[in-house]
Amino acid sequence: MTKKIIIIMLTIIALISLSTSSKAAATTFSISSGVSSIEVGKTYNIKITATGLTGRFNISHSSNVSVNISSVWVENGKAEQTIKVTAKSEGKATVTVTPETVSDASGKLVSLSSQTNAVTVKEKTTSSTTTTKPTFTSKNETVYATGSVNVRSSYSTSSASLGKLKEGESVKRTGLATKAIDGITWSKVTYNGKTAYVSSAYLTTKKPSATADVGSTGETDNANLKSLEVTPTGLAPVFSSGVTEYTMTVGLETSKIEIVAEPESSKSKVSITGNENLKVGTNTIVITVTAEDKTKKEYNIVVTKEDKKQLKLSELLVEGLPLEPEFDSDVHEYTLTLDRGDVTELNVTATPSNSNVEVEIVGNTQLQAGKNTITILLKSSDTEESATYQITVDVPQMVPVEEEKPNKELFVYTAMGVLAVIILIFIISIIRDHRKEKEDDFTAIYEEPNDNKHEKDGEENIEQFNMEELPKLENEDLPNSLRKDSTKIDEEIEEINEEETENIIKDDVKYEEDLETQRTHSRMKQLDDLYSVENDDISNRRKGKHF
Repeated sequence: MTKKIIIIMLTIIALISLSTSSKAAATTFSISSGVSSIEVGKTYNIKITATGLTGRFNISHSSNVSVNISSVWVENGKAEQTIKVTAKSEGKATVTVTPETVSDASGKLVSLSSQTNAVTVKEKTTSSTTTTKPTFTSKNETVYATGSVNVRSSYSTSSASLGKLKEGESVKRTGLATKAIDGITWSKVTYNGKTAYVSSAYLTTKKPSATADVGSTGETDNANLKSLEVTPTGLAPVFSSGVTEYTMTVGLETSKIEIVAEPESSKSKVSITGNENLKVGTNTIVITVTAEDKTKKEYNIVVTKEDKKQLKLSELLVEGLPLEPEFDSDVHEYTLTLDRGDVTELNVTATPSNSNVEVEIVGNTQLQAGKNTITILLKSSDTEESATYQITVDVPQMVPVEEEKPNKELFVYTAMGVLAVIILIFIISIIRDHRKEKEDDFTAIYEEPNDNKHEKDGEENIEQFNMEELPKLENEDLPNSLRKDSTKIDEEIEEINEEETENIIKDDVKYEEDLETQRTHSRMKQLDDLYSVENDDISNRRKGKHF
């Protein structure tokens, strides 16, 4: 039986090994762009190559590039969309594709490592673009570099570098651009006796100090702003406490800018001037921060008011869902968080304030888990003007529900499970039969007779030894050596019989008493022990009878 069990177990192990060896081939994926370098403003595509994979791949990137999608769905190794990457500034650009919920051909989830593509972004060449000439307002002030920054020969990142300013180094500013060009607001400065240009984002009018001084009165000189928000939006560059010069452009309908300026120190005070009745042309709004010790710092916003209305929306609705913040025609960026992960499309209603404006909505379909960007493009049919509104939609991750479909691997495992159960039942049956055979043999050897039967047999045995019924041996029945004279023999026999009769009567009385005690206290003894004592007594009686 042991050999049978071993053979069965080996068969099960062989079946499991065979099933394991039939698993699907390894799955891999990679990404490539086919380019190693690109100029600022140019675009390139990233291709995803997958083998036997289906699922979502999330896309992240460095700050000097932008991508047209935050994730992509791959179906059997084929991407439904191409990742389009736009270079924004110089430096090393990276795009990383991370598998999120990906399965192989059998539908089993697999774990794969992220892949990163790197491209070097270079400056624009002079011949590749025509730079718009900015308008400068006159300045006569000393400014300080907030970090290492290039000094250019012209107001373009593609122009020659005349040198660099170190952090804290000062130059004389003679002009400030009223409008940003390619996202940069330029300052005209005097550098080594020549006219040069520096990005205003790296300049400040306050001389840097190592620490915030505390005077003898214990008052601080912290006159920095913690935050600066304006409506309508469009402040350039992005706010930083160390940057004091900003620009923005508004339309004819704007007469005042809504400004929220919060100081770093709760003991500092903020005042705003120049923000009333903005006129067509250039306006300068001054935000003055006065520290506790009366130290002052000014932040300037140069507002260019155009002699025409800007392209705006009068209404923006997304299926009745709440936008954050609430819609305002002067606010161009919103966020929307969904509470369901199965939403793949949103109906967007965008109504322009001017009937001569064309509206195009992009990105409101094929929504995927994570952040999605819906862009509302406004373009004038009369001029080349355009405006953009954006909604960042956050779609929660939804756990995929796999369809019930035939699965070859599942069928194999199910069949193996059924086979294993059948084999187990067979083994248990063999063991049970073997055990029953042993129990039957044991019962046949050690089974005790019924107690009532013991008592009955004991009584019969006692009765059969009644001395009156014992056979008497005649002289001729004895051996020759024991034969005696018949008269003498009769006398001896008579004496023996009288003596033995008395003894037997006494023994019978004692025996009856002993037997009754044994019946009460020793009914559970084995049959052979019970009768051994009785047989010895009976044997002695027989011997006494014949002597």
